[in-house]
Amino acid sequence: MKGHARIEFRFDEPAKVRVRSTNGVIVVTFDAPARIVAERLAAELAPYLSAVRRDPDGTGLRLALVSPVRTNLLEAGERTFLDLLPPNWNGLPPGLPPQVVAELAERARVAEARIRAEAERRAVARPPVTLRVAELPTLSRLVFEPPAGTRARWRIHEGAAEITFEGPHTLDLAGARPKGVAGVAEFLASPGGQALTVRVTAQDGFDLNGFLEGESVVIDLSRPGPEPAAPPALAPRPPARPSKAETPTAHAPAPHGATTPDAVPVPV
Repeated sequence: MKGHARIEFRFDEPAKVRVRSTNGVIVVTFDAPARIVAERLAAELAPYLSAVRRDPDGTGLRLALVSPVRTNLLEAGERTFLDLLPPNWNGLPPGLPPQVVAELAERARVAEARIRAEAERRAVARPPVTLRVAELPTLSRLVFEPPAGTRARWRIHEGAAEITFEGPHTLDLAGARPKGVAGVAEFLASPGGQALTVRVTAQDGFDLNGFLEGESVVIDLSRPGPEPAAPPALAPRPPARPSKAETPTAHAPAPHGATTPDAVPVPV
């Protein structure tokens, strides 16, 4: 190479390579035994190496140096590059070959397309969780309806409800706008490969409650009503008036010698 030496290792699958220098020897180790073909290294890198020895178990190499060098290790999939730089090397260390960079970029693009296609396939295969919204003067209700057989769990903590539906579900708003619902301060839906998580945060002044209704999760946001007024004090009851039948009749005194109708004459 230009002013330095480069050793390329090619493996059947990505391997972890470690490098250390000690007493004029570079020790290269692998995380698994490998078939190492290194007979030409000493001859082709004579300005840098005086001898090369393979470990008997195939897990590394030992490179005896002619003079001190700096090492630069680059990993690219199944390839690993080890650069031997002179001590007076200036500037940034060498990078990966352009063709290797292009190959890695293409592999990343293909892998991303495969992951996206798999996610779309799972999304189509799994029906979404449907959200229904109902608003009343004193109550807003959010009803999450998952597909049959979907496991759901929810909890309410510090004025927020968090609902989790197991599986790679998406959320179908069915035309609703939960962020504009009275009592909703924040609404976040996070679909993923393992579960769909929804977080509903209540506005100040609203109570947040939840319950299960069949397989659906119901979240209510209600505004507390005013305290009921105390009943007025009762006026004292007037004394009861006697009935006409119970009222005594006053009789005028009878004239002298007359008898009252009820009087009985007594002989003398």
